[in-house]
Amino acid sequence: MRRLPVATSFMLLLTSFSCIADVGGIDVDATLRKMHESDLHYSEYQQQQREADNRLPQIGIPGSSVITVQEERVFGKYYFRKARENLKVISDPVLDDYIKDLGARLIAHANNVHFPFNFFLTEDKTINASAFLGGNVRIHTGLVSFTENESQLASVLAHEITHVTQRHVARFIEDAAARQNLTIGAVIGGIILAVINPALGMATLQTTLGLNMQAQINYTRNDEFEADHIGIDLMYRAGFDPIQMAVMFGKMTSLSYRNIPQGLLTHPIPEVRVSEARSRAEKLPARKKRENPNYCFAKARIKARFSNMTGSQVIDYFQKSLEDKKNTCSKDSLLYGLTLGYLANNDRSKAKETLGRISSAHSSNNFILDTRTDLYIAGGTPESAVAMLKPRYDLTPNNQTVVLNYAVALNAAGKTGTAIKILKKFISKNPENIIAYDLLAKNYRKENRMYEYNVAMAEFHALCGNYTLSNSNILQASRHARTKLEKARLDAMMVRNEQTRISDKQFEKK
Repeated sequence: MRRLPVATSFMLLLTSFSCIADVGGIDVDATLRKMHESDLHYSEYQQQQREADNRLPQIGIPGSSVITVQEERVFGKYYFRKARENLKVISDPVLDDYIKDLGARLIAHANNVHFPFNFFLTEDKTINASAFLGGNVRIHTGLVSFTENESQLASVLAHEITHVTQRHVARFIEDAAARQNLTIGAVIGGIILAVINPALGMATLQTTLGLNMQAQINYTRNDEFEADHIGIDLMYRAGFDPIQMAVMFGKMTSLSYRNIPQGLLTHPIPEVRVSEARSRAEKLPARKKRENPNYCFAKARIKARFSNMTGSQVIDYFQKSLEDKKNTCSKDSLLYGLTLGYLANNDRSKAKETLGRISSAHSSNNFILDTRTDLYIAGGTPESAVAMLKPRYDLTPNNQTVVLNYAVALNAAGKTGTAIKILKKFISKNPENIIAYDLLAKNYRKENRMYEYNVAMAEFHALCGNYTLSNSNILQASRHARTKLEKARLDAMMVRNEQTRISDKQFEKK
């Protein structure tokens, strides 16, 4: 993520980013000794470090089976750290809120949910989604663009949710470890590598891990049918149109599979899944379907912000879409996309005029709220954004889009103290929100509060899995620490980083 001035338009701050950075290495043990010499409190560190392995899941026993729910959560957190570090995870609160809300609507009707799910978008044009341990469900932007309605998108998410709730991934990993006498960690490491780098990862699965690919295909096909069957029932209970799963599979048959190596073709024959899904959906009683209008706004935002088009190209695309009578999305959502095109083209006048053409029925829509904030700040009137956002913040103080837009507007208006206050309150309830830490750091830096700035950046980098950068910020913070309590906090952060790093390294052992 590029470091930008806080007063920069919120639109520019919220982009997809991977937490990748390149700095010189730091000797952590030497760092800890130096901190100790500086009177930092870490007398328990060495004992904690020795005990760290005992607190970690037992992933180093070859052939061990039965991944517990607690272990699955640990593995899931590791996966998401690697995803943040290596993939283009979209850092856009409006889209993030939408995809999490869609996931939550499904999860509310799912069975066997043992932990919170984490739905996230990555900037990837391929038409795909994937589930992993710990309730992680990754959705590619290409998939959202490919679908024609929200039920089609929900059908894919319901399918992936079922892979987790039925423990398909966990059972596959256990089976692979047992058959090859491998550690659970080695199998997980190989699978995560396959997610991060498919070509390299699949080679690892076939060679370094020596997995029997035919066994994997057979195992996966059974799971795929079960995920289809349970997924259809799930989306039906959540109020979506179950027939759209069959329609989605039908759309998938139009894609070419000729270039996919046979060893990687893990899904059943598409035609079979189409007929099975349609037959099951048609047996369900008719009911009123629920479609969220924000689906089309999300599609428009993805097209405008994450398709590598210039502002002029975005404008041309949405102007043509407005003339296309076959377009399945609402006129208002297309006008929204056109507004984003004008904003990207630095034409605030046309952006404002186009936004004004959108129906007032969407006035409380967070997509519209976010863009109005952009227009106010870009136009040099952040005070207007503050006045617009404060009532919404008072009403929904934990809404990610509202809070982060409000913080950016406050900063642009010179009210950094208030911005810091609301961000700290938000982080206390959302301790893994990377954007909030990034904005908090920018506000602290603007106030020249270097201890707090470096602490916020240390938390930011730790969430990205970059412990070298996090430890570097901790060292910088130690130079500005004023009390023993502040020094003790830094000590605890360093110990936590080391414990997490040790845990992560276990997955990388082959």
